[in-house]
Amino acid sequence: MGHAVFSAGGLAQVVRAGDSRKFKVDLKGDRDNIIEAASINALAGGVNLSDFHRTRFRGKPCVSYNDYERALVLRSVARHLKRRLRVRTPDRTKAVRGVISSLLDRTPFTVIRCDIAAFYESIPTSILRDNLVFDTASSGLVRGYLSQYFNSHCATPTGLPRGAGLSAILAEIVIRPFDEEVRRIHGVYRYFRYADDIIVFTTGDATATLSKMRKLLPKGMCFNRSKTYPIPFTDGPQRAEEPKRPPKAFEYLGYMFTVDDVSAGKKSRSVSVTISPKKIKRMQTKMLLTFHDYTRNQDSNLLFDRISFIASNYKIRRNGNVYHKGSNKIKSGVYYNYSLCGKYKITGSSELIKSEPNVDNLKMLDGMLRSLINSSRSEFRQVLANQTSVQFRRRLASICFAKGFTSKILVRMTPERIGVLKRAWRNV
Repeated sequence: MGHAVFSAGGLAQVVRAGDSRKFKVDLKGDRDNIIEAASINALAGGVNLSDFHRTRFRGKPCVSYNDYERALVLRSVARHLKRRLRVRTPDRTKAVRGVISSLLDRTPFTVIRCDIAAFYESIPTSILRDNLVFDTASSGLVRGYLSQYFNSHCATPTGLPRGAGLSAILAEIVIRPFDEEVRRIHGVYRYFRYADDIIVFTTGDATATLSKMRKLLPKGMCFNRSKTYPIPFTDGPQRAEEPKRPPKAFEYLGYMFTVDDVSAGKKSRSVSVTISPKKIKRMQTKMLLTFHDYTRNQDSNLLFDRISFIASNYKIRRNGNVYHKGSNKIKSGVYYNYSLCGKYKITGSSELIKSEPNVDNLKMLDGMLRSLINSSRSEFRQVLANQTSVQFRRRLASICFAKGFTSKILVRMTPERIGVLKRAWRNV
């Protein structure tokens, strides 16, 4: 089995588009030799997983492997575990679609919003380690590399390293029994989890359900109190004598869901989905950092490209097999990251209808951009006036976040250029 996992053919299955640039290897010109050499070393047990780099991202400790052989071995082990243990990695789009569909239900229910505190850092690893390292269904080679991984990163009984792809699969293995048990709780009829973010739909008592969920968490894990709470939704149309009930809202996976507390007779509730305030704030921060960086380098082309990049969409190389059917690129950006934004309802034929999205929060970003360029109160106005032409400032102010979303505007930039653009937003 180990020979299949680490054979040249096995390693070829985990080669990704973009690896040449990331690991500084020439896969285009010397692919077969690179993979064959990695396979020979992997099969001989000669790949050392204790050599890695420690970094931080958004205040969290992370690790990275810059050597290509080590990266291929880790990906192959992860692929083996995923297939052998039938691990399903979460699908963000599928989860959000499920939440929207569930919210449209006109019957009474409670949404329980949960967040697992310090998810990767609190994953218990002792039992996981024993189960995998001594699992005779895996080859000695696979178990040897797993042992190296645990020895390198899990000196304590708790915690998996962020940044290493294998950790995501290991975390899913640990949390899977929790998922299964929560679905069995009386009253729970829909359950969605993406890493540490959880949404539960229940017709039962929310307090009792949350209490049971806390007990079901793997030992050492807990919910973040400030991000864990119930949201009850009532049933039926609002009576005329009642004061108007405001809609209820919550964030999940980068979206803000705003939902009518009551349904309109036999019609479904209406659901509005927008980009979450937290994500909008990140875009604002990136914009400010871009202008601050301009005051230091005074590179107007870089300024324009950065703002265009934030406000538009772009293609990135697919994070997966280089032999993926179809294009090896996927689209990302202001529309493609939040394509489910819109207003939803269900018609009498039970068909889900999505109308044009609400882009008011993106229009606010457009106003902020024009203010940074032209307002007398802007700290950047004079610098721009001194260093750029009127035509350039008009062109810069014409960049439109709302249009980037509604028209799916695509900017074309090389991976190297994108890397330069992102330097101003590290850890944002």
